[in-house]
Amino acid sequence: MDTVAAPNSPSEKETRFVRIRRFLWTGPLTGALVHLLLFAWCLVSYVGAQHLGVENTQAEARVVSLFGDVILFTQLRILACYLAVGFVAGLVVRGVICLVAYLRHRNTPSPWKNAALTAFGVGLIHVWVVVRALVHHPHMMNQSYYAKGGLWQSIHVFVSSRLSLGSVDAVAWIVVAVLVTALLVALYRASRGLALRVRRTLVAGLISGALLVGGVAWFTPLCPQASFAANNLVILAVDSLRPDRINSPDDTLRLPHLSALADESVVFENAWTVMPRTFPSWVSLLTGSYPHSHGIRHMLPSPELMKRRYNSFFSTLKEKGYRTAVISDFAGDIFSRVELGFETVRVPRFTALSAVVLGCYKLHYHLLPYLVEVLGGTSTMPELKSWEAMTNPFVLNNEVRHWLSNSDGRPFALLVFYSTGHFPYAAPYPYYKAAAESGYEGPSRFYKDSWHTGSESPDSSEKEQIRRLYQGALRASDDAIGQLVAELRSQSLLETTHLLVTADHGERLHESTFGLGHGEHLFGSESLRVPLLFRAAGPSKPGHRVQNNVRTIDIAPTLLEQMDMPPSLEADGVSLLPLALGQARITDPPVFMESGLWFIDPEAEILNQRIIRFMDGFSGYLPDRETHEIYLNPQLDDDFLVAKHRAVVHDGYKLVYVPTRHGVEWLLFNLTDDPQERHDLAGVEVETLNKYKSLLKGWVLSDSTMMEMGEYLVPRVRP
Repeated sequence: MDTVAAPNSPSEKETRFVRIRRFLWTGPLTGALVHLLLFAWCLVSYVGAQHLGVENTQAEARVVSLFGDVILFTQLRILACYLAVGFVAGLVVRGVICLVAYLRHRNTPSPWKNAALTAFGVGLIHVWVVVRALVHHPHMMNQSYYAKGGLWQSIHVFVSSRLSLGSVDAVAWIVVAVLVTALLVALYRASRGLALRVRRTLVAGLISGALLVGGVAWFTPLCPQASFAANNLVILAVDSLRPDRINSPDDTLRLPHLSALADESVVFENAWTVMPRTFPSWVSLLTGSYPHSHGIRHMLPSPELMKRRYNSFFSTLKEKGYRTAVISDFAGDIFSRVELGFETVRVPRFTALSAVVLGCYKLHYHLLPYLVEVLGGTSTMPELKSWEAMTNPFVLNNEVRHWLSNSDGRPFALLVFYSTGHFPYAAPYPYYKAAAESGYEGPSRFYKDSWHTGSESPDSSEKEQIRRLYQGALRASDDAIGQLVAELRSQSLLETTHLLVTADHGERLHESTFGLGHGEHLFGSESLRVPLLFRAAGPSKPGHRVQNNVRTIDIAPTLLEQMDMPPSLEADGVSLLPLALGQARITDPPVFMESGLWFIDPEAEILNQRIIRFMDGFSGYLPDRETHEIYLNPQLDDDFLVAKHRAVVHDGYKLVYVPTRHGVEWLLFNLTDDPQERHDLAGVEVETLNKYKSLLKGWVLSDSTMMEMGEYLVPRVRP
């Protein structure tokens, strides 16, 4: 009912069509108009695209020229979302106005007042949704509020620092409770003409329905019971996780859940990645082979390489009847780009097209809060899952529960890859709060906002803030892993499931002059060492620690042997099972590794004059016309291989090969006496230097496409 009026009043003579039209104009359509203005506001205030803290106007112009039609279509789709949200909000507010008028026995206001009240109510709803987003996901709103400075920054800081998610939600629950009470009163009044029995049935039905919904939500198990076979596997990996954080003697750094898991696992204390970049590292880990063996040498390989089927550990399990899956967020997009044996792949896509679509959504900071806080976020909007500011390990846990609950009785092998630890360290609520409330007031309050140019080093406050952000991201991942392991334990799945914890690489956090990040060089061990914990299926028992140097390429052969699978891989790695079982003393093999591809100036002082530049910014990347995959221009492949750093670690020494435009540098470190790599011994221990030069060159030249040219290691000339 639009109005409450006395009999024979003028409003009763209006046609139903006129009343409906007035209701729509002063309610849903007013709400839609408010959101149309918000849509326009976001377009007008757009300042530029950013990905992983990097902006590039030339790349942005290229994207617009290539995907102008996609941008237009996506903006129209977004506009439709705005209008739909505004329509529903206006409908709700207009309904509340009518309800209040009914309870007060008064006419609703005039159409203009109705429209004004609706706009005000829609605005209040919008403020609540935005405030919740600022508390829940401040990273998502960073460019729209904090980065603008002034009043917007003050609002962002106040809301995220002073409010909790519980307090914001409490306001909504109070409003809902008041409205439900008012609605029940209105229904009771309207039912006075009904028989007493009918009224009682109506009330009893409402109460029973509410109790049923609440009971189902309360008693639904976190991980529904299902039938599982034996000899299962779960790999839990955290991007950029450093092993020194798991059992750190410093309580502020130690990760309690992973530490507790380590106490009942075999812990390989000295595990090394063969390449500190996500894509090549994972392919090496799952195939047991070096990058030059499988061909993925950097993050953006050619379309031909991405179309190959790689014989991985999971491929073997799938062929043996296992149910296989990988579940990840933004850094796990690599698993959508190559075939590695996963039957189910629940990861985001990263292509030129997906980046454009995500960029269109990013600029609409008045719509994002509804998509994330009201409409389910990444579960209903897959485009958001590839956003580095939206990582949440607990969301991945929900996907794991769903996947496990759909068991078909086959044994399973599952890889869960948490991206929160990756740059820009965007920890979800409440894990970002320790860094946000530390007193730091620079651009990286909520996440590492941008790279410094060249080899410039940030000041001490910035460095400390980066470490706090990283720690918050790891805390979130650790709690999520603790939650998931507890649920597996409660379902007795650990009795039949092998559990492995690792990472694709570590992370530098401005120790010494090594800078921030991973992959650009091979100095230091912070980005090169990874955690490696293995808990065999069965009841809990004390674990033990292995001090040998091991490699990520050893993981696949080890798991194949542990799970009684035939050695189906042409692996460069070896099984670590004898070490894990304490049955044999294995001589440590040399640990070989290579650097990745940089597309911006690395933030590392030690690289000053130690980079062979062969492209300008994003100019070397091309999108595939069919798949829209982004890849490195093949004409630059040889330049990239020339510019690569290589290293070998063996018998307490580390040799680093660094090609420059002025010649090759060989740097030798004694890791036993100098673990921080401060003293280059290349000019002192010449015999040792030559020994390791020969060892490293032999590994590089085992790739038949490489040759030696003077001191440089370069690709052979193609016929």
